[in-house]
Amino acid sequence: MTVDRARAVTTAMLLLGAGTILLTFRDYGASWDEPSAAYYGELVLSYFTSGFQDLRANAQEYYRNYGAAFELLSASLYQFAPEWKYDIRHLLAALAGLGGVAGLMRFAGLFRDPWLPIFAGLALALLPRYYGHAFINAKDIPFACFFAWGMFTGARLFLSEERKTRDFVYCGLAMGLALSIRIGGFLLPAFLLAGLVFRLLPEGKQALAVLRRSLSQRLILQVGIMAVVTWIVMIAFWPFAHERPLLRPLETFFYMNAFPVSYPVLFEGAVLPSDQLPHRYLLQYLGITTPPASLFLLIAGLLASIRMQMTRPRSREAFLCSMGQLWLFFPIAFVWVTRPNVYDGLRHFLFILPALCLFAGLGATAILRLVGGQGMRQALTAAALIGLLLLPIKDLIGLHPYQMTYFNGLAGGLSGANARYETDYWATSYREAALWLNQKRIAEGKDHLTVLFAANPVLQDCFLFYLDPEIRPKRIWERVPHRRLPSEVDYYVGISRYGYAENFPDTPVVHAIGRDGAVFSAIRGEQP
Repeated sequence: MTVDRARAVTTAMLLLGAGTILLTFRDYGASWDEPSAAYYGELVLSYFTSGFQDLRANAQEYYRNYGAAFELLSASLYQFAPEWKYDIRHLLAALAGLGGVAGLMRFAGLFRDPWLPIFAGLALALLPRYYGHAFINAKDIPFACFFAWGMFTGARLFLSEERKTRDFVYCGLAMGLALSIRIGGFLLPAFLLAGLVFRLLPEGKQALAVLRRSLSQRLILQVGIMAVVTWIVMIAFWPFAHERPLLRPLETFFYMNAFPVSYPVLFEGAVLPSDQLPHRYLLQYLGITTPPASLFLLIAGLLASIRMQMTRPRSREAFLCSMGQLWLFFPIAFVWVTRPNVYDGLRHFLFILPALCLFAGLGATAILRLVGGQGMRQALTAAALIGLLLLPIKDLIGLHPYQMTYFNGLAGGLSGANARYETDYWATSYREAALWLNQKRIAEGKDHLTVLFAANPVLQDCFLFYLDPEIRPKRIWERVPHRRLPSEVDYYVGISRYGYAENFPDTPVVHAIGRDGAVFSAIRGEQP
């Protein structure tokens, strides 16, 4: 595989991904966080268009702690087409997800193995959890995208023989954009400092001398420019940071690191507070939500990276492996040791999935070198490895548009994980429920329907946004003691999370929304 041919293949992959996004982005329902996140974006837009006079965005006690770059972009676009509000958000988020695949490919390209960007990019693009979140998670997916680009631009700085100022600007831009989504982007400069250590370690006793020789006024100025660019981009779209541009980001970092609100989490069949989950929570979720072929290749890739570091410690490949290992394992170790307040499975750690897929790609390239040989034998081996990475397509199609609910065989698949782990915890299935009720009213020839649905004020728009005006909704947010649906109500809709689908158990389920035997939302009503 030549470099030019590999570039053509990766370009074709990205174009195919963009086409898939354009064909399917309207199939996804609004997620639990989206209504309030979108409202925050609208307030931030008002802040800027009012000449910084409308400060309501800074009164949003939770969302004000997040940079608003993505939310501001979304609100700026859908204000011209409010009926496409969530579709536009999903399109932008999915494109950011594709941008994350591109960022991983660029990082993988630093290894100078033409097969690695293809294998790693395929692994990430077809990773069901990443794929599913890409359409509905407008916070963690853009963050994962810019984190990948931050890792690429940072690693490239260490590997460049001639470091140009524009490369430092690009790195600062990527880090700033990551920080403009989530304050956890502070990991990127920390990883760059660790990268400096990785670069110097093979020098042994000469490390300090090498460092002193590398330092120059020009380099110090370039690093300063990178830091300034990072900070400016981080706070540019963040009204709350405008009040105290130097200290507010740091205050927010410590606040979010000790997040004060605990949520109930379904894990291994038990409901636990989110601040009391076991040490293995993140590691276990990675194990049960990664396709088996990718897990196998991941293990092979990690072994290959360790061998590379031991046999060629001064090589660029050994350095890149160290950076990839830090990217993947530091968050896992952090969760294991500190047990922070986390919830919703991998949601807060989607940014490490590109690193996971990097090592899956390294595993594939190691097998290719070991078995492939040359010519036809190499082509057949590469085709077999690509075939392994393409296996999740079946799950992506079968679960559509709920790919984020994927579980592998270690959890018994989605059907086995249904009562033990969170599935459609963001209630995206409420869109499908609303559309079914819209059609049901027409089919029954009724002027209106009265529908009771389970939702809190944050979640309710995930259902109401898609509901026809002829349907009269009534909201509850509790487990009710009544066995049957009140006679004045035609239907009840409840999500499976927190057991709301089980309300009114003596009223039959007339329509269930789910996949592979797992119910995400249930619609109850009296049979005609």
